[in-house]
Amino acid sequence: MTETDDNFIPFIHNYCDRWCERCEFTLRCRVYDQESKSNLAASDDLIRDAVRTVAQSFAEAKQMLLEKAAELGIDLEAAANDPEITEGMERQRAAVEDTEAVEFAKNYAFETRPVLESADEWIADRDDPMTEEMLSILSWYMFFIAAKVHRGYHGIIDFDGEVETDELNEAQSDANGSIKIALIAIERSILAWTYLMTTENANLIRPQIEKLEKIRAIVEAKFPYARDFVRPGFDEFEMVM
Repeated sequence: MTETDDNFIPFIHNYCDRWCERCEFTLRCRVYDQESKSNLAASDDLIRDAVRTVAQSFAEAKQMLLEKAAELGIDLEAAANDPEITEGMERQRAAVEDTEAVEFAKNYAFETRPVLESADEWIADRDDPMTEEMLSILSWYMFFIAAKVHRGYHGIIDFDGEVETDELNEAQSDANGSIKIALIAIERSILAWTYLMTTENANLIRPQIEKLEKIRAIVEAKFPYARDFVRPGFDEFEMVM
């Protein structure tokens, strides 16, 4: 099956939060379809079958890339061995890693992890069913935010380490789509932290909220059109019904 099959919404998986268990579009997602067919849950050798599934996905992606390159007259092997391209990719990587938002997002992930791991010590009410829900939200998005912020910046920085204004200002660019889902994850996380915060644990929780608010402020200023991005499926309810 391809992205153009009628049953699938093209590229919906690029701008979702990857929380398939809670998604209403799983039957229209090509990635979910492929992963469900692998039936990893029933595997008697999870590592072997997971590696096999990933390898198959990479092989399919590589074939698509080769076909597209051939169509455009691009020699990928020559490009991969071009020192100028290698140097450009390194400049791009360094520029992305050096951005304030990427650094803050990574720090949030690594500094939040021990806080969540010690939740039993500061949770006010374990009997509240919403407590586990809030912890699930925070755990799910902990590293996801950093990944999507990184992808967003990677999409607007070129091989010279400079910002590509066309990508930044085009509402439907991949960069803006990545930042939009990052903002959604940030705001859901802020709400979760806020729900869990009490007078007794505020010294632990308030700093996490402040980190997220800082990341949000930075990316909103840098990507003013991110919220205008229309995510396939999720923001096109009438079209996909």
